[in-house]
Amino acid sequence: MLPKIDTPIFEVKLVSQKQPVKFRPFTVKEEKILLIAEESKDDNDIINAILQVINNCCLSDININKLPLFDIEYFFLQLRAKSVSNISVLKFRDKKDQIVRDFDVDLDQIKPTIDPKHSNTVKLDDTMTVEFKYPSLETVLKIDRNAVDADITYLAESLDKIYQGEQTYDASDSSLEERTDFINSLSKKMFENIIETFIDTMPKLSHTLEYVNKEGDKRKILLEGYKSFFPRR
Repeated sequence: MLPKIDTPIFEVKLVSQKQPVKFRPFTVKEEKILLIAEESKDDNDIINAILQVINNCCLSDININKLPLFDIEYFFLQLRAKSVSNISVLKFRDKKDQIVRDFDVDLDQIKPTIDPKHSNTVKLDDTMTVEFKYPSLETVLKIDRNAVDADITYLAESLDKIYQGEQTYDASDSSLEERTDFINSLSKKMFENIIETFIDTMPKLSHTLEYVNKEGDKRKILLEGYKSFFPRR
């Protein structure tokens, strides 16, 4: 019988979880899953591969498929850092001096950005307050973000509770159609308040690279989402 390899255990603190989540680094077998998906150039294949690898490596009792997108992205960033290297070398060409520059990004230093104005509870008026749950990756994937009513569907899927006076309404007791009708019945001001407070300020992976080009111009490169932190093949 061949010997077993000792596997280190790490922890990651996710925004949506109260307790740190334990995980192990991914193996050669799991790295192949990611490489095959990446070669397909299909976003759904890549996302499904990421979910499969995270599910394999997660040692805590949580439902990975129900995690919000920003937690999935951060989890994968930490998994990649502990499995391969915490340093990701990115190349960018300056549009003015045309010089390609290398940037060493320390993945261990990247944390979800949380806007201080963000809240998943929004007061609509003096009598009514709505509470939202963070949409899972499953929910995000099935919504066409280019559709005219994308934000309405997004909010209807995420609606958790409605508080009116002493009464509490649990959105899970209603159908998606009923929740959509409720969102559609909001005034323009109420709707915009929800977008600004909940959606536009939702936690996200974000990091800014700064440099001065050959012309002496100060430049900034904004990295957002897990794809921004890995070299393009």
